[in-house]
Amino acid sequence: MNKVSFLFFGLIIVAGSLIAQPTDYIAYYPFSGNANDESANALHGNVVGASLTADRFGNSNSAYAFDGNGYIDCGASTIFDLEKYPEYTISVWIKPDNTNLSVLQAILSRHIATEDRRFYLLFLDNDPATTLTFEAYHNGAYETTDVVSSTYNTSWQHVLVIADDGKIKMY
Repeated sequence: MNKVSFLFFGLIIVAGSLIAQPTDYIAYYPFSGNANDESANALHGNVVGASLTADRFGNSNSAYAFDGNGYIDCGASTIFDLEKYPEYTISVWIKPDNTNLSVLQAILSRHIATEDRRFYLLFLDNDPATTLTFEAYHNGAYETTDVVSSTYNTSWQHVLVIADDGKIKMY
């Protein structure tokens, strides 16, 4: 089975307006040598099978590399139940290291088997086009959006998810 490896640089999840202040952050992971959440919520991540590496600016120990098996576990806090927020923004930088895959790779996800409150951002490369998918639970149903492009490659990509009253757009 082919797997994709990712470099992951920073993650911000914000509830409320698009012009957010640090006090509005649900979680902020700048990956400054660790997976600590630098928002007021202190939802620190536990790194499993990922390693620190250089970020998109070349700063060492400022991004995480994943080989398809690793992850960062940020716990099961209910603050990550995105359906509680009528508006939110998720911003993440990724760098796929491998393409030509036919398997889904989670970039970001939250799922509790006993609850119907999941969200996820998935990457699927179906040569020649690649699909990024975001799905989140809101108002008793799932809202899904996809971005399909033939331009994804092994360079840094900025992914922005914006939700406004359950309507999701991804850029």
